[in-house]
Amino acid sequence: SLTVTDTNTNISNVMQQNIIVNTLPDDTVSIQNNPVTLTANQSNATYQWLDCNNGQTPIAGETHQNFIPNQSGNYAVIITLNHCDMISDCYTVTVVGLRDEVLNHQIKIYPNPASNQIKIKLLEDHLVKLEIIDLQGQKMGYYRLNKSMNLINISNLKPGIYILKIQFLSGKYQDKPSYLKFIKK
Repeated sequence: SLTVTDTNTNISNVMQQNIIVNTLPDDTVSIQNNPVTLTANQSNATYQWLDCNNGQTPIAGETHQNFIPNQSGNYAVIITLNHCDMISDCYTVTVVGLRDEVLNHQIKIYPNPASNQIKIKLLEDHLVKLEIIDLQGQKMGYYRLNKSMNLINISNLKPGIYILKIQFLSGKYQDKPSYLKFIKK
């Protein structure tokens, strides 16, 4: 119930009103490795990931519960639930390994986002093992590619974010996996 007092007449009225008290969203974040993934612990909410190194600027397109940064930095998330917003602490992420070198010099992937297929362009003739993994860690596909066999059909995947685990089977990058994110429209 709600009691309202008129300060001019000192009269109190008791009215029956439904008062809804919303609890604040859980603003904690879990961090997993391989690849580095930040996950907002609050489920069934709206999310916007932020770049803490850039004045908590929203990161374009990063509106899912999970966020896989492609570079080292500090990141937070705005979580909106029941008309309440909470901003998490900033979490420091270090992306390690040969990923940038491999991606910049050995592999190009396009289009991203993609609808029916993605093309993997190998800049040198390597044999590559590739796995598609969803954000829950389930393997959705396994492929062996080389410079001439490089199209992957993704039409059977549900729209969302997926991880490509790329492992060279020969050469100087052999047995050192790299990870890429792609979006299925």
